[in-house]
Amino acid sequence: MQIHVIAFDIPYPADYGGVIDVYYKIKALKDSGLQVNLHCFQYGKRKQSDVLLGLCESVRYYKRSLSWVNQLSGLPFIVQSRNNSLLIENLCRDNYPILFEGIHTTCCIGDERLKDRTRLLRMHNIEWHYYANLALRESNIIRKSYLQLESLRLKRYEKKLQQQDIRILAISDADKRYFSESGFRTVSLLPAFHPFGGVHSKPGRGKFVLFHGNLSVADNRDAAVFLMEKVFADLPFPLVIAGKNPDRDLYNKAKKYGAKVEIVANPDEDKMRQLLGDAHAHVLWSFQPEGIKLKLYYALCEGRFVIANSKVAENSGMKQLLQIADSAGDVQELLKKAFAREFEMDEIAKRDAFLEKARSIQMELLKEIFQ
Repeated sequence: MQIHVIAFDIPYPADYGGVIDVYYKIKALKDSGLQVNLHCFQYGKRKQSDVLLGLCESVRYYKRSLSWVNQLSGLPFIVQSRNNSLLIENLCRDNYPILFEGIHTTCCIGDERLKDRTRLLRMHNIEWHYYANLALRESNIIRKSYLQLESLRLKRYEKKLQQQDIRILAISDADKRYFSESGFRTVSLLPAFHPFGGVHSKPGRGKFVLFHGNLSVADNRDAAVFLMEKVFADLPFPLVIAGKNPDRDLYNKAKKYGAKVEIVANPDEDKMRQLLGDAHAHVLWSFQPEGIKLKLYYALCEGRFVIANSKVAENSGMKQLLQIADSAGDVQELLKKAFAREFEMDEIAKRDAFLEKARSIQMELLKEIFQ
């Protein structure tokens, strides 16, 4: 059997949250015996990939239009900028099911020519909530206005999607409840896909505390600054901040703390796994409550103690595996307790059981949809 997968971005390399879920979902679909016809929107610095050709029956690329003219549409910009007539033509060449990865890719989901097709929509989060929260933290008035407008457009567009005969694949139990209560006809839980087949955490003690994420994203950068200034300024433990594209200002702030704070820029996969394995504790902090933070899987599968605030934990389904702290003082106390003891095997067993349950849910749903 074959399936079309429409990705909002090129999903390789799988180096940030959204595309990690897409890339490893494609691998799971292939392992389930499905042939994937992948459609990718290309923009920014991401390039076409031979790796994807090895996974998929076919791979097609479409240029995303970032023209300001798309702001004049009644559709959300993230949707209208991916409106492409060639995509719908390619989808209409056969009758295979279609998986839309994110609300971003749904400009053609209501096309009359697709009304009898199996249409699946993966929701990575509640997008209008996400944009509303981004707007709350934005100080630039032009950017803030755009985010507020996009949130309103996304909320209105979500109502239109509820009229379509589509199946929503929610990434968390909390999102499943939201979409079910909002009026979508069919909503299923499909946990996040990731590269980990098991837990590789090391018992014993580590050397430092790790915070990691894409440091070009404002939320991650703000979290890194918060940890430096509000948490580690008064602690003896070294902090390593690892991630993509840290800016000069972040380096300057880190210099104030000397050897106690180290920034590791753009670590490759091997380096990232080394950092995860050598850390004694991981602090995951966010000011954004939306979506699954896939870095949680990295910390839980490769690392020792994991401390997170509620905005990271609340939609993850993994709260029972985390230590929750919602203030600088709480983080400090939990870190002191963590460094006073060793990480033990029973924690690894709990994490393995969680992963196995998530894998079981994924495979059962895939069998149900494609039997």
